[in-house]
Amino acid sequence: MKYYHYILGLLVLLTISCSKADDTSEPEVLNPTSPSLVYPANNEPCLDAVSLNDTQSQIAFQWNASENVNNYTLVITNLNTNETQELPVTSSPYTATLAKAEPFSWKVVANGAVGSTPAESDRWKFYLAGNSETNYAPFPAELISPQAASTISANNDSEITLIWLATDVDSDLATYTLFMDSTDASTEITQIAYTDGNMEYNVEVISGETYYWRVVSLDQTGNTSDSGTYGFRVN
Repeated sequence: MKYYHYILGLLVLLTISCSKADDTSEPEVLNPTSPSLVYPANNEPCLDAVSLNDTQSQIAFQWNASENVNNYTLVITNLNTNETQELPVTSSPYTATLAKAEPFSWKVVANGAVGSTPAESDRWKFYLAGNSETNYAPFPAELISPQAASTISANNDSEITLIWLATDVDSDLATYTLFMDSTDASTEITQIAYTDGNMEYNVEVISGETYYWRVVSLDQTGNTSDSGTYGFRVN
């Protein structure tokens, strides 16, 4: 009987030992959820920033917290210069110093534990007011298609469709001027009256050529903004 109990004990110990050895599963890594932006508001002028001097103001960026997050990256882009700041942030709000009288976009990236996939918020645009500013230039148009450095095919009529979108905090956009050529986008193609939503315009192209295009937006008080130049190639 003692021998039986001895063998039974060995079997129990071996079972426990094997169970522990086989328990190699890693803890589940949870991805962070997307932050939701709060302030500065989308497509609005930022009027209550703290003025530091004639050229700079401080603005407190605010967003709702994500789940499963370790830290954030606040991404701010000057839409006139395309200069981008990527700021490591632990929580909302976060105060940043920016140039006055400039249009910006911003988004927040939530970063989780090692092995997780970061989550991005929407991208919002705002205009940081200048000194005694009452009217604002349009946001630079977003060139949607063709994208920069892309290669596209023309239709049966040897045409492609240029697509762009522009917004303005004053809601007084008037016209767009479209430029396109095979050198530097300095050749004016046409002027188009503003309508809400994406703008489209068909242009004739030559297979094998590289083209450059840009859009200048004009509002009713004479303020303008330039989209910047995109280049693309035609198959």
